Order: sequence, then C-alpha cells, then structure tokens
Amino acid sequence: MGLLDGKVALVTGGGGGIGRGIARRFIREGATVLVAEFNEDYCATIKAELTEELGGRAEVIKADVRVKDQIQGAVQKAVDLFGGLDILVNNAFTLSPKVLLEQKTDEMLDSTLHSGSGRGGGPCKPRGPTWPPAAAARSSTSIRSTWRQPPG
Repeated sequence: MGLLDGKVALVTGGGGGIGRGIARRFIREGATVLVAEFNEDYCATIKAELTEELGGRAEVIKADVRVKDQIQGAVQKAVDLFGGLDILVNNAFTLSPKVLLEQKTDEMLDSTLHSGSGRGGGPCKPRGPTWPPAAAARSSTSIRSTWRQPPG
C-alpha cells in the first residue's frame, strides 16, 4: 500500500531529470501518472520505464507548457483517461542553449521566463471544467546550470 494509492497525478517535464524522478516515485507510491513532456525522445522512454519497468499505470502526452491550450489539453486528458486529477507537479522548464547570460538574446530569456512557473503559475493556473476544484497543485521549478570559472 503506497502513500498515493488511487491518486492521479500530472507531472509536467516528467520525461527527464527531477520530473522523471517524481513520476517514478509517484508510480512506486501507487499513483496513476500522466507525464506531459516536450521532448519526443523522452516520451517513449519514460512510458516504458513507468509501465514496463515499474509496473505502473501511466500515459505520456507531448506538450509544451508555454502553450496554454496544450497544457489545458493535458489536464483534460488526465480527466478523460483516469477519471480525474488529484495532483499536479508543475516541473517543466525550458532553458535556452548553453550560452553565457550576457550573450543571451531577448528571445532566449523570454522562452525561459514563459515556461514552468515563471508565467503566472504555468499549468497550475487553469481552472474551470478541466481542473477539479479539490485537486492539489505544487509548483516546483528547477534550473540546471553550468557554472564557469571567470577568467583570471
């Protein structure tokens, strides 16, 4: 018996890194998991991990959290497939290419700020018929960065 038995979770950015770890842990704790992932390569591998390797009930949807209709579609898909949604982990975040901050363009910075929880809650924001009022939402943003020693 797990801590999340009978719960349905949507994990954005669940195909890799921290999101992948969260999705795996939720499966081990008994949750049914829908992963919303932008990277198509991650989509196939995470579904196999969650269902075949861990024996859980899971689906994966390709979605870009910067596109409101796509994330609302993911919420609706959880409701349609699993009968509801209890937990949302807003983990997805995009990073611009590995470029020093002072060399980043406005477009690169805008892309980063308009993903994850940087834009008014990202997927935590949708309400209405697709978002059950009693569901729990947790917004977590993680940034993986490479620090370079300044010259001199």
